[in-house]
Amino acid sequence: MPVRAFRDRLVLSAVREAVAEDVALLALLHEHFPDASVVAMIQVSRFPLGLGLSLRGQPGRAALAVMANAVTGLTLAPARLEQLAADHAALSRRSGDDVMTRLTVVGQLIGTGDGRAELCEAARYLDIHVMERLGAYAERAAACCREPLYPALAQLVAAYTRELRELLRDILDEQRPSFVGAQAVPERVGCS
Repeated sequence: MPVRAFRDRLVLSAVREAVAEDVALLALLHEHFPDASVVAMIQVSRFPLGLGLSLRGQPGRAALAVMANAVTGLTLAPARLEQLAADHAALSRRSGDDVMTRLTVVGQLIGTGDGRAELCEAARYLDIHVMERLGAYAERAAACCREPLYPALAQLVAAYTRELRELLRDILDEQRPSFVGAQAVPERVGCS
């Protein structure tokens, strides 16, 4: 195996592992009740600084800053924890709020595969089942949550997902999407 191909394979393996871990963590934060142990864990780990996929775009950097501020502002005061629990319950009650479930599928496709087919399937799944739901997900979090944690998490998930899709587009050598009406229609150069 030539050196470049070997290096590319190692880098892709690291990306796969990082994305799978990131998505699992984002899903855990969305789905798990925010008790004192979760608050302490994300503060001690300085979340979101440890994400494996480095968000480089302006929306990604902004989302990281908003999330970091939300995490820094968390306290273990009973009233704040009660409000976080109420926010979590309000967000969880929303029917159709399955962005994180769908993103978890993408993380599993990327993390468990070792070939191009899984990356293509993850890209397709993102395009069909996740991308168009990100805005509504963020709006629901902003509308039903009084604490900044879940709206910040929704903003981070949206930025992360968009940058992940761009990364897959680059890896798969796809062209940028063309727009038909309000929907992006990606041209699948690398995923025939």
